[in-house]
Amino acid sequence: MALLSEQERHQAQMAIAQLNFQTCIRGEAACREEALSEQQQVEFRQVDRLRNFEACLGGLTRCNEALLSGAQLAAVRDAYAQRNFSGCMNTVGTLVGCNHDDLSAEQRDLVRRRNLAVNLFLCASAILGCDERLLTPEQRARIAAGPPK
Repeated sequence: MALLSEQERHQAQMAIAQLNFQTCIRGEAACREEALSEQQQVEFRQVDRLRNFEACLGGLTRCNEALLSGAQLAAVRDAYAQRNFSGCMNTVGTLVGCNHDDLSAEQRDLVRRRNLAVNLFLCASAILGCDERLLTPEQRARIAAGPPK
């Protein structure tokens, strides 16, 4: 920097400041918030809050619910409820979790009926995972009789 003219030093400092701002906007760890101008800090906080909201909507652990507005928090809770219900309805081959305690009574009933239907299919197809205790006497009799001739 000592070999640069005053104008060149100023241009270099502006370029470094702009690179730092872009680093912050992208959410990179190398961001130096304290080096941002007041206007850049305002813009960074807006982008950071949006990034946090998106993380919360997606159920990511980096979510900070304390930074959400009331409307955002409601949207996040609705997104969780939908993800949870979907996870409960699709328990095979999915990484989406299921917390039965967070389901509504209607959702619990739908999940129960879905699980009974899947169990009936497993039992009728003689597939591992069948729980015969969940079959009705009529279902057991149909399965025992075999396919129609």
